[in-house]
Amino acid sequence: MRVDDRASALRDARAHESRGDKTAGIGHATPGDIERGPVIRRGTRKGQPEGHVHGAAERGHFDGGHPDVVVRCDHDIELAAQCADEDRVRRERAGDPRAPAEAMLAIGAFGAIGFSPFAIDSVAGGESAGPLGRTYRLLDSIAPLVLAAQREGRIAGFAPPVSADGRVDETSPSFVLGDYRFTISFVDPWTPRSDQNIGEHGGLIVRTGPEDYLVAGEGVTITFAPADPKAGAAGIDRDELGHFEDGGWRAERRLNGDETHQGRHVRLPPGPPTLQSFRLYTYR
Repeated sequence: MRVDDRASALRDARAHESRGDKTAGIGHATPGDIERGPVIRRGTRKGQPEGHVHGAAERGHFDGGHPDVVVRCDHDIELAAQCADEDRVRRERAGDPRAPAEAMLAIGAFGAIGFSPFAIDSVAGGESAGPLGRTYRLLDSIAPLVLAAQREGRIAGFAPPVSADGRVDETSPSFVLGDYRFTISFVDPWTPRSDQNIGEHGGLIVRTGPEDYLVAGEGVTITFAPADPKAGAAGIDRDELGHFEDGGWRAERRLNGDETHQGRHVRLPPGPPTLQSFRLYTYR
């Protein structure tokens, strides 16, 4: 080995030693490395690791000044600087009006245990603190339920993808939770479209019993059907608007047939986020 080659190898060895083992484990994960992986709009993976790591991250080092790592909709881990148009959990600024919806998505779909947008301290007391603050208070009130549901795979989150140039994908996601298939519409049927900011709509849903569910969010309309088509059709047994207090559900008002489209949908109108607790049933 030439002297310059040996010097180069020595520098590389010292650099590796100074980093400790920061690059170890980048690549395919083992079950012991990850307890739960992110899942699109559908709770957590129950121990299934994700091994899809962006090539640039696989080759690089996580030293100072590295780009943020973000989770994409197709379960890949990507570099934010290279894949900004395709990010699903993005680098949000605290004043971004989409931050509340992204918080619901991150916690409901990706198993996040917290949500802190960039420059969160800059909005304290400001006009933009209101929407995010209300979302934080609502999520705090249901935190024990959410954490248990994440652990057991009984939660889903949803928000419309928005491209870097502001285009909103209004496609309705659909998923199975318990014995029912849910479909989410981000366009409110009873509010003029010109008065809606569809990119700010979103929510999460938790299964709390065999046919009982809790939904949080704003600007979403939820329809449902039995997951097994042979089971017939599904309807709403009851739907209540309310809140949690001291760990217990407090119903404020039972919604009537006009508000649930005669038992065919659950609607959270645009505006401040709300909570609804509802029970479904099947019939033929």
